[in-house]
Formats: sequence, C-alpha cells, structure tokens
Amino acid sequence: RIAGPRDALAMGIGLVSQELSLVPQLDVAQNIFLGRTRGLRVVPRAGYRREARAILDDLAPHLDTDTPVSALGMADRQLVEISRTLARGGRIIAFDEPTSSLTPAEQDSLFAVIRRLKAAGKAIVYISHRMKEIRAIADRVTILRDGAVVASGPIGDYSEARLNELIAGRELSREMNAEKPKPVRG
Repeated sequence: RIAGPRDALAMGIGLVSQELSLVPQLDVAQNIFLGRTRGLRVVPRAGYRREARAILDDLAPHLDTDTPVSALGMADRQLVEISRTLARGGRIIAFDEPTSSLTPAEQDSLFAVIRRLKAAGKAIVYISHRMKEIRAIADRVTILRDGAVVASGPIGDYSEARLNELIAGRELSREMNAEKPKPVRG
C-alpha cells in the first residue's frame, strides 16, 4: 500500500506531471537534487553536480547543470523533472499529460526520451487522452473510467474507434451517423 508521495518515491515510483514542480530560481543541478538529502549530512556541491551531470549525460547532454531553470524552455524543464525522478531511484515513471504545453517538435523529443527510458528497463505509465500519442509510444493500454478498469491489453488489439468508445462509455459511431432531427415548423 502506498500511503503518500514519500512511500511512492521509496518504492521507486516517480511522477512527471503536466504541472512541473521545479524552482525557477535554482539551477538545473539544484532542482534535480531538491529535497534529496543523505541523512543529516549536507551533500557537497561538487558531489551533487557530478551526479546531476552523470544523469544528464544519458538523458539530456545539452543541459548545463549551472543554468537557472528560469532560463530553460518547457521541454528542457521536463527533462530536468525526469532527471530528478531518476536521481531519486525512479524505476517506474508516470507521465501525466506531459505534452500539454509542448510544441510538436518538443513532443517528438519527449517521445524519444521515453523510448530510451523504456529501453533502459524503466516502466512507463503514460496518461493521456490523445490517441495519436498513445499509439506512438504505448505497448499496452489500460482504459479507466470513474476509477475502474474497463479494458486492458496490447495497444494493437484496439482500433482508435474502439478506444474512443471505451473512454466515452458508449458507441460513438452510431451517434455520429444518426439521423439529425428535423426542425419543427410552427
């Protein structure tokens, strides 16, 4: 049972939300290790910068650990958020509507990062209403409605129309093809 965010982090579960939780006034390395301490010891600046650089070398080699987050674009901020999850030992990473404020090019970059994380053995939970995104990166799909699972299986087992019907909870094709009522004249 997961009682809260601290338990989830201890179990290796991280979240990259559409509302990023970075501190713009801090630099990249400080944000990656924000909230992470080693007991009561203060982590030496050179130590956490070195660790941040090692994580960024795999994920976002173009980012400088000394750059203030306020100077980064949205896509790079997401990479910092993902790096923070990895620094905390994240083995399962949930992405909640991560493309909501990204350009199409930034979305493609994010998908490339997600594919690299999958290839490295990380489990990805991707939450989205955008079928094109789901088709682009998912191996499996689970549809939830009102907190209950209504369908789950390999993405290839579901047409786009069927996925939309499962999400909506009704057959949409009939509604779209139904005869429109004629106006009443009086």
